[in-house]
Amino acid sequence: MSTKAGSPLESFSNKLYIQLLSELRDKKRKGLSEGEYIEACFEVSLKYWNDLRQWVRNYAFISTEEEILFFKHIKPHFTSKIEYYMLCYQAKLFRPQNNNEEIAQFWKRELEKMQKHYTDHQTFYTYYHDGETSNDLNWFLRIHNEDEDIYSSRIYDEPATQSTHDYLVSLIIAHGMYTNYVKGKMKVL
Repeated sequence: MSTKAGSPLESFSNKLYIQLLSELRDKKRKGLSEGEYIEACFEVSLKYWNDLRQWVRNYAFISTEEEILFFKHIKPHFTSKIEYYMLCYQAKLFRPQNNNEEIAQFWKRELEKMQKHYTDHQTFYTYYHDGETSNDLNWFLRIHNEDEDIYSSRIYDEPATQSTHDYLVSLIIAHGMYTNYVKGKMKVL
């Protein structure tokens, strides 16, 4: 996310994002167990997304460019944290506990899931990572929500604060973080 604040949306979201990152760093320093840390970070991430979501509900985007900025860049930086901590929590719950071979296989399967998602959505991954904009008007404006089925509606989302593709951007960011997390776990085996 940009640290330059232009519009009221950018100013408010940048301030919230800085606070979110600060609280997440504070959680890391508290000496919590892994499960407690993941839960605390999930709750903090959800809180800051809800603060931004409530604010955006009452905000009229200044332009289509600003709405695209929100759904393509701002929102996914918040919601990707939620997705990331959900992935970490699920892994904590379902990974084997005592057998290193089974644990290694579990992490290998987790990486395979991330690769499968990348393969299934490779065109969009390339579009996003290359900074393309040719489909932004179709994918990152709420007006198109009625034209297509929303890719995936999350419990933390609602029509006023979702576009057809912001969820995929959130997953791209979350999967990148989770892949690093999994690789870190594999190194310590």
